[in-house]
Amino acid sequence: MKHIVCIEDDPDVLDFLTILLNDHEYQVHPVLSSIEGVDTIRHTEADLVLLDLMMPGKSGWDIMREMRADPQLTHVPVLIVSACKEKVSRLLDPTFDSSIIGYVEKPFSPFTIRAQVENILNPKFSPTNQTNPLRPLTA
Repeated sequence: MKHIVCIEDDPDVLDFLTILLNDHEYQVHPVLSSIEGVDTIRHTEADLVLLDLMMPGKSGWDIMREMRADPQLTHVPVLIVSACKEKVSRLLDPTFDSSIIGYVEKPFSPFTIRAQVENILNPKFSPTNQTNPLRPLTA
């Protein structure tokens, strides 16, 4: 079973993502408080992080900086799920952070999220088997 940590400050979006992705293949670890994000990633030995960028307390940017500073977490791929548009070009620059595997803009389609997660965690079964698809997806 693969572990997905979902860090999102909107409880409705967090619940939706948890219900959408929690199944026999994935166990979702929902995190409503960005302060607990990095600890949860570490303790669950996450295979993937779904990360909002705009959150109170610690932003998604802060969480990514902490992950990159921790040798135990540098390999964990991050899928950005955010309404943040002003810094998207920074995300899509592969020199910024190679662990950012993609970006899904809010509001999003459940099919888009599910397809991205499948492509990242089960690439050999994905019809769009691409490495590091650093491009925005819209619903």
